[in-house]
Amino acid sequence: MGKTDQAIVSSLLVKASIPLLPIVLIGLLGGAFLLLGIPSLADTILLRSSDAEATSRVTDSRIVSTKYGLSHEVRYVFAVEGAADVTRSDFLGRSNLWSTIPEEVWRVATVSKELRVRYLRVMPSRNAPVSGLPSPWDDLTILGLGALIFGFAAFGGWKRWRQLHPPAYQQFRA
Repeated sequence: MGKTDQAIVSSLLVKASIPLLPIVLIGLLGGAFLLLGIPSLADTILLRSSDAEATSRVTDSRIVSTKYGLSHEVRYVFAVEGAADVTRSDFLGRSNLWSTIPEEVWRVATVSKELRVRYLRVMPSRNAPVSGLPSPWDDLTILGLGALIFGFAAFGGWKRWRQLHPPAYQQFRA
């Protein structure tokens, strides 16, 4: 194959290659899911294994209609040594978050204005109602989805690279 033929084959490969922008955007989306899922899973595992509990004061309550039925939610505040007025927050920095709890616990908590919460001793703002601790499966779902999306992007990037840089045995096929 002459140089002219190689140039034609090379230009055809470039034109037939997978566009780079969608690969990068899909990879960033998968990476974002992974970056959000890892600290959330760490918080969930630490919170479920913590033995630090306190009684909080219920400051607000509501019932929200969701596609799965009614969700009974509360906001609360509590104090621990070295920190006053602690509310529920997450690793993103949001605070005074709503917490979903079972209906029976919600009824008692809204009447008594008290709710047991579990928290991390080193970071009391990471807390949740004892009766409504987050499930690690929620975080694992996000991580799995992120890994799947990132895997698709990595496969697309690999396919693109293979199209632009074919192995030696494919360069001279007619």
